[in-house]
Amino acid sequence: MKQLFYKRLWRFYPPYLELIPLVTIIITIVYALLQFPAMPESIAAGTAIDGSITAYADKSLVTILYSPVSALVLYLVLTFFSYYRMAKLESPDGELSLPANLRKKLSTKFLDSYRQFSVRMIFAAIVGLVLATCLSSFMQIQASLSRPITYIGFLPWVFYIGAMVCAVLQFIRTRSVRKTVQDLLRK
Repeated sequence: MKQLFYKRLWRFYPPYLELIPLVTIIITIVYALLQFPAMPESIAAGTAIDGSITAYADKSLVTILYSPVSALVLYLVLTFFSYYRMAKLESPDGELSLPANLRKKLSTKFLDSYRQFSVRMIFAAIVGLVLATCLSSFMQIQASLSRPITYIGFLPWVFYIGAMVCAVLQFIRTRSVRKTVQDLLRK
């Protein structure tokens, strides 16, 4: 039986790290559900860095669960597509579009090094996005309950910036590897 593509990639980082975003999402959903009865009829739909409320919405389960559920969808979709892309890295329709004769020229070590870096950067970017989304949800709940969030207002932006840095590093590395592959094609 063919090994699942994500299991082939788990050799590049410990699979238990996948629990970080999932546990964060579950904690956020549980926290939102526990705080729901105590919330006023008009709840925060957005907060600024200083903790002030920038938008309001009517109290509903959809409103309170929107951010954690969107974080879950974001995690599942990005994880599936990025792992699928990395698993098919050197196939003719994969990321590097390598013909069979060129696949033999590139060492397994070279491809595994690229795959390892890519999987780790993509995972870090996904975790950053999930943590930022869940933290934003927590801040909206706290603001709705008139609890101070002054000192944590910048944290979602730290995670967003971290995710962006990981994505940019991945892009730069991919460009470098593609250039190496193009140089080999010319030879």
